[in-house]
Amino acid sequence: NKDNTLSVAPRHVLMEVDAPTSSSAQQPPKQQQHEASAGDAADAESGAPQATTTPTLKKAPKIDSRMFLDRLKALYDHWKANRSDEVDVQEGSGVPKSLWKGCDSIAVVTGDSNAGEATEEEVKLSTTLHLWMLGWELTDTIILFTETAVFFMASSNKIALLAPVKHELEKEKALAGQGLTLECVEKPKGEVVADAFSRIVDAARGSFAGARIGMPMEDTARQRGEFAKAAREALTAAPGLAAVEVAPAVWDMLSVKDQAELKNTRIAASVSVRVLSNQMVPELETVIDEEKTVSHKALSAQAEQFIAKPKGISTKLDLSLLDPCYTPIVQSGGEYDLRPYAVPTSKTLHFGTIICGLGVRYRFYCSNVVRTLFVEPTEEQEKAYRLLLEAQQVALNYMKPGNTLGTVYSKARAHIESRRPDLVSAFAKSIGFGMGLQLVDSALNITSHSPVVIKAGMVFNLSLAFTKLQADSEADPKRRVYAMEIADTVVIGDNTEPEVLTKDCDKQWSQISYNFQQEQQSDEEKEEEKVVKEPKEPEAPVAQPSLGLRSRARESKGNAEAQRMKQHQEELARQKQMEVRRMTNSKKDDDSSAASSAMSSQAPAAQVSSYADPSAFPKDASLSKIYVDTAREVVLVPCLGCLVPFHISMVKNVTSRDEYLRINFNPPPSSKQDEFANYIREVTVRVSDAKALANTERLIKDLRKKMATRITDTRNKQEVVAQEKLVFSRSRVLRLSDLYIYPTLAGKRATGTLEAHVNGFRFLTGRGVIVDVLYKNIKHAFLQPAEKELIVLVHFHLHHPIMVGKKKTLDVQFYTEVMEVSTSLDHGHHSTWDADELEEEQRERDRRAKLNQDFHSFVKHVEEMEAPASAGGGPVVEFDMPYRALGFYGVPGRNRVLLQPTVHCLVNLSEPPTFVLTLDEVEIVHLERISKQGGYMLKNFDMVFVLKDFSLPVVHINSVPVESLETVREWLDSCNIKFYEGPTNLNWAHVMSTIRDDVPGFYEDGGWSFLELPSSDEDDDGADASESDFNPGSGDDGSFSGSSSSSDGDASNASEDEASASYDEDEDEDVIAVLSDDDEDEEVSDKKAKAKTKTKPIKPAPSK
Repeated sequence: NKDNTLSVAPRHVLMEVDAPTSSSAQQPPKQQQHEASAGDAADAESGAPQATTTPTLKKAPKIDSRMFLDRLKALYDHWKANRSDEVDVQEGSGVPKSLWKGCDSIAVVTGDSNAGEATEEEVKLSTTLHLWMLGWELTDTIILFTETAVFFMASSNKIALLAPVKHELEKEKALAGQGLTLECVEKPKGEVVADAFSRIVDAARGSFAGARIGMPMEDTARQRGEFAKAAREALTAAPGLAAVEVAPAVWDMLSVKDQAELKNTRIAASVSVRVLSNQMVPELETVIDEEKTVSHKALSAQAEQFIAKPKGISTKLDLSLLDPCYTPIVQSGGEYDLRPYAVPTSKTLHFGTIICGLGVRYRFYCSNVVRTLFVEPTEEQEKAYRLLLEAQQVALNYMKPGNTLGTVYSKARAHIESRRPDLVSAFAKSIGFGMGLQLVDSALNITSHSPVVIKAGMVFNLSLAFTKLQADSEADPKRRVYAMEIADTVVIGDNTEPEVLTKDCDKQWSQISYNFQQEQQSDEEKEEEKVVKEPKEPEAPVAQPSLGLRSRARESKGNAEAQRMKQHQEELARQKQMEVRRMTNSKKDDDSSAASSAMSSQAPAAQVSSYADPSAFPKDASLSKIYVDTAREVVLVPCLGCLVPFHISMVKNVTSRDEYLRINFNPPPSSKQDEFANYIREVTVRVSDAKALANTERLIKDLRKKMATRITDTRNKQEVVAQEKLVFSRSRVLRLSDLYIYPTLAGKRATGTLEAHVNGFRFLTGRGVIVDVLYKNIKHAFLQPAEKELIVLVHFHLHHPIMVGKKKTLDVQFYTEVMEVSTSLDHGHHSTWDADELEEEQRERDRRAKLNQDFHSFVKHVEEMEAPASAGGGPVVEFDMPYRALGFYGVPGRNRVLLQPTVHCLVNLSEPPTFVLTLDEVEIVHLERISKQGGYMLKNFDMVFVLKDFSLPVVHINSVPVESLETVREWLDSCNIKFYEGPTNLNWAHVMSTIRDDVPGFYEDGGWSFLELPSSDEDDDGADASESDFNPGSGDDGSFSGSSSSSDGDASNASEDEASASYDEDEDEDVIAVLSDDDEDEEVSDKKAKAKTKTKPIKPAPSK
C-alpha cells in the first residue's frame, strides 16, 4: 500500500505489490513470488515508497503473444457471429435481442485492486477477461475492441509489455487480413480528467455504426479507484453512445474452453483427486480410527497444507502455480452447509456422516471434488446414497452438446422421483455450475429452468446432494440429521460421453463406508483360463496319384520358371552367407552381453515380513482353527500350541479330503537352498467342521488367485513403455464411429469412436474408456475391407506393447460388423425369390459398400497427414492391405485360419487371436513334411519361420494344405526369402540352442545348407519310380525310401515314419537335424559332417 504497509488480498483478487522494476502486471500472491511482480507505474511516478518486505524480481512479466492472438481471434469470431441488430419488438426497449446486443464496440475497464476491500465470493469479469487474454491483470487499464483495432489505454510501463504482442499481430494473417491492429494510448500522469478519454470515445464512435458500446455494466460499476471512476463516466455519458450490457455474452464466450484451458483444468482436477484420495481422506481415517478430537477448522487448514505440497504428482509440476479455489470442506455432526465458500466451524469432527471436499486452481483454472464418508451407516443411508449415484449417472448421460441444463436437472430429479418420491424434497435445487477461471459461473447453474444449451468444451462442477435427511431411530442426536453430496469436475465432449476428470476419486459405497462391526471379506476374482495345447498326432499318408500327375504337367510346362526360382534361391543363400559373415562378430558380442546382463538381472527372492512379532497377529485368530489374514496375505496354522504364519506366496496349492486339509508349499529358490537347510514341504490339518474346511480352502485359493493376478498386472505394467501424451488436432478431426476394439475392454464388447489427431489415434468408448495409439509406436498398419468377411477393420501392430484395459498387447484392432455374425435359424420356409430376403441382401450389399468406402476414406486422409519435420516428415502412417488371392489356410496357433500376405507381413486379422509376422525379420523358412519320392503325399505340410534374432523362438504354421505349396513357394521367392524343404519335422528348440552356442562356427560350416535335400541321382530314380505302377505288395519301387519290409501297409508305415520321425532327446551329444532315413548315400553324410551334425536312426512308428 502507499502508506508503506503490505496487505494480503483474497484469493480471487489479484494484488499488485511495489517492486524495483519498470513493468506493472499482476499475478496471484504465490505465482507473484515465483515468477514476477510488478509495481504500478503510476505509483512509481508519484513517488510512493517501496515496500521493504516484497521479494526482488528476477525477471519481468511477459505476455504470451501466441495465446493473446488465439484468444483475440476467438473473441472477434464470437462477437461478429452474435451481434445482430435485430430488435425485439415485443420487449419495447429498442435494444437488439442478440447475445452482444448489437454493440458496435466493447470496453473493459479495470481499476485499482488495492482501493477498498474485496470479498472472496466477488467475481470480477474484467479480471477474468484479462487473465483469459493476457495471463495477467493490468490494473487501471481500458481495453476497447472496435471493428478494425484493439485499443489499450494504460501507463507507459504496461504499454511496453504489449510491444511484442503488437509485432506478432502484424504477422498474423488470420487477423491482419481483416485489417485488425493494436493501438496503445498512454494514460496521462497525475489527475485524470474527462478529456483524457477522447481518443477512446472517438474510436468507439468510429466502429461499425458507432451507436452502442458494450460493457459489463455491473462489473464496471464495482471497479475502484479514480481512474476507473473517470473512465466509467466518460464512456457511459458520451453523447450519441449508448452503453449496453454484454456480460452474458462474455460469459458465454468464456464457457467453451480451448485445448490449453482444458489441459490446465485436467491438471487441476488430477491434483484435487490426489490430495483428497491420498492425503485428506487417509487423514480423516486416521482420526476416526484413533478416535482423535480434531476440529473441522483444523482439518480444513491441514487440507490447505496438503494442496501446497501434494503427494503422488509429477515432480515437473510447478507447485507455485497451485492454489486452493476455496477453503476445503470438512463438515459433520448434523450441521451441513453445502455452499462452495462455506466457512469451516470450530466444532469437533463427529464420527457419523462426514462431507469432505476441496478445489484446486492451476494457472487460474479451477476444479472441484466432494465426497461423503459414512461411519457405521444405516441401511437407509446406503439406499439413499446409491440412489444419488444413480442420479449422477443419469445426469451425465444427458450432459451432451445440444441438451439444455434444465433437461439435465429434470432427468436427474425424475429418476429420484420414480424411485423414492419421499426424497425429492431433500434433493438440491441446483446440481452444479460452470467452471473455468472462476470457480462459479452463475450463468451456467444447472437448475430446473436453465435454458442454457450445452456445448462441447464446457466444464462443469456436477454436484448432487440430499440435504436435511432425518434418521429418527438414531440414539445419537448428531446422527439424526445428515446430508450427502457427490461433486465431480466434468468436461463436455464432442457428441460423446462427458469426461469425468475426477472419476479416480473413490465414490462407490464399499469405498466410502466404514463398518467396524462386520468382518470384511475379499472379493472373488476370476483367473484367466490357461489353454493347454493338445499334442498333434501324425497324419497318415493319403494316396493322391492325380496330384502327382498335375505336378509333373505343371513342371514340364513351367520348367523355365522353376529353374529361375532355383537360381534365385541359390543367389539368396549366397547373399545371406555374405551378410551374416559381416555381422557375425558384432552379433556375437551383442549375444554375450545380453546373456551376461540377463544373468546379472536375476535378483534374489524378495523378503516378506507380514508381522513384526506375534503380538501383531489378528485378535480373532485362535489356536482352534486355521485363520486366513486376507489383509496381510498370510495363512495362520495352529501347530504345537502356537500359530505359525505362512505367507501366501509360499503356498503351492491346497486340497481337502474327508476331514483333512493339505497345504503344499513351494520349495525355496535354488540360490537359497543349503546342503544342511530344512524346509516345510506340506502341512496336513484335521478339521472336523466340514463347512469350516470348505470355507478355509476357498479363502486360501482366492488369496492365491488375488496375489497371482496382482503380480501379473504389475509385471505387465512394468514392461509397458511409457508413451508421450496425445496432441489433439485443432482442425477438423478425422473420425470413424461405432467401432469395436480388440482386445476387448474388461471382457465386454464396447462401441466407440476412433479419432486421428496430431501424433496418434484415440479410441473413446461410450463409457469414457480411452485407448491411445501413437503414430511413432505403430510398426505396421493394415486396412482389411469386407470382401468375403463379415467385418471391416483397421489393425495396428506396435513396436512396444500398450495396456488395453488390463491386458498388455502388441496388436490393437478396430472393426465393425457388416452384418450379424450369428443368425437365428427357425423352421420356417425360405424361398429363393422372397422379396423380403432379396431386399435384405441388397441392404447388406449397400452397407458393405458404404463401410468399405468410409474406412478407405479414413485411411486415405490419415495417409495424407504429414509428420513434423523433427520426425523426418512424410506420412504419419502407411497402411497395408492383405492380398486375398495369395492367401492360404494354416494353423499358427490353435485354430485353422486364412493367412494372407501383405507387402511387409503375413497376417491373419479376421479371427482371434490375430497373427502378424514381419517378413523383414525372417532369416529363412523351412517347409516340413514334404517328400519328393513315391506317388504318395501327405495332405498338409508345415512351415517354420526362423527369425533373424536367434534369441526368439521360431514361428510355426502347421497343417497348410498341400494344394497351396506352389503358391507358398512363389510368394516366398518373390519376397526374397530363402526357403528349404524337408520330409520331417525338426526339433527346433535343440536346433536353435545349438546354433546360439556357436553362431560364427555355424555359418563357417555352411550355415543352413544342412537343410538342403539331396541333389543326386536319387531324385531322378525317384521320379522314374513314381512313374511306374504302384504296387503296395511289391516292396520295391512302390515303397518309400527307408522301408525294410514288403508286407501290406509298408508304404503307409514308411510314410508315417517320415511324418513322425524323432530322436532321443536325452542324448548328451547335440543334434542339429534329422534327415530322411538310414540309407542315405556318402554325399549326404559328407554334408552332415561339414555342418557338424549327427543323425540318429529313425525309429518306425507303430502302424495304426
